[in-house]
Amino acid sequence: MAKLKGKRVRGRVEVLKAMKYRGCMVYVRRYDKEIFTYDAVIDGEIYFGYLVMKPKKGTTKLTDEEVQSTRNLIWAGAETTIDTKLGIKLDKATKKKAQAVIELAEETNLN
Repeated sequence: MAKLKGKRVRGRVEVLKAMKYRGCMVYVRRYDKEIFTYDAVIDGEIYFGYLVMKPKKGTTKLTDEEVQSTRNLIWAGAETTIDTKLGIKLDKATKKKAQAVIELAEETNLN
């Protein structure tokens, strides 16, 4: 058997947040620096959502602020999914976050 040598390995998946929301586990990840996803486990079923956030023109990567903002948007999408599946009425702030996620997704898909 060949002996493996240690090399510097770069991952393409980064876990940005993993915690419970209303008793449901939620995982927020970033793939290849531009794709943000959430997996939410609700009553034993997995729900998934994603956003593609590209860097501003003239730059090659997202700023830390853009990563944090996108993480918060995708988290809001996970919260909305969980609240909807659990039959919890959304407050105005959550509805506003959900609408921002929808608008951003539509804008991203158009470009």
